[in-house]
Amino acid sequence: MNSQLIREKGEGFPKEKLFVVAKSSMESFAANPALRGFMITDAGYFPSARFHLRQRLKGSEQNIFIFCEKGKGFVSINEQVTKINAGQAITIPEKTAHMYGASKDDPWTIYWFHFTGDFAPTYVARALSGKGIQIPEKNQQVLIDLFSQIFIPLSHGITQRYLLTSSSAAALILSLAYEQEYLTTDTLNIPGVRVVEDLIAYTQNHLTENITLETFSQRSRYSPSRIIQLFKEVTGYSPILFVQHQRMQRACYYLDSTQEPVNRIAEYVGFSDQFYFSRVFKKIIGVSPREYRSIYHK
Repeated sequence: MNSQLIREKGEGFPKEKLFVVAKSSMESFAANPALRGFMITDAGYFPSARFHLRQRLKGSEQNIFIFCEKGKGFVSINEQVTKINAGQAITIPEKTAHMYGASKDDPWTIYWFHFTGDFAPTYVARALSGKGIQIPEKNQQVLIDLFSQIFIPLSHGITQRYLLTSSSAAALILSLAYEQEYLTTDTLNIPGVRVVEDLIAYTQNHLTENITLETFSQRSRYSPSRIIQLFKEVTGYSPILFVQHQRMQRACYYLDSTQEPVNRIAEYVGFSDQFYFSRVFKKIIGVSPREYRSIYHK
């Protein structure tokens, strides 16, 4: 990407839609376990976005999903340019230098959102991030309708409740957009990736048990080093760190929805030592279990 100063036009298009979550609100919203797992931070619709151009030499703090409904444009990621036509979409990975913009002759109409969260990599695997994908024609209107389910709640105000509704719609968009890619892309259509999906499901059903790298290796018959490699490719996390995040997400659910004491919740998510559980919880969530429950219920 040329590092020279580029004149940008970020927004300001007739009939556009634009929603931005204030940074000061993101931290409090992230206390909700669902939003900590997946949250949109910006969303919008730019129709016939003539002269649209955006450059971020240091990248964005969030991943960016762009769906082109009409017209044409381009996305440059680390100086690799991808042309985007009507019916195509792309995800720009976080913290990656990029530039994107509309075609001069046939400017694009785009729907887009920024997203982050512990489990963002499970929606868009690193093997697909940064690559243009074709959305099947039968799914394109569905995506547009789902974008309405992002915009409508946020138009009433960016509260935790409305943001959760909008983020759920965004997660569904990603699942729908990448469903075919997961089925047909050689990088992901290999037995090892299906094994990781099985191990994730196993984790969710056995959080009270002692899950180790050896547990995964015995269940999958893959070597520990291969398990680590595949987990990082699919989720962006090491297997054990992924398990810890799963445990903490489940712990947040129990803290939110029950009055069970912390020591009992620790047992529910596989910790025999309440104090060790509290240390891990604070490291991942940012506050202690008791502080989390106090903040959420005050």
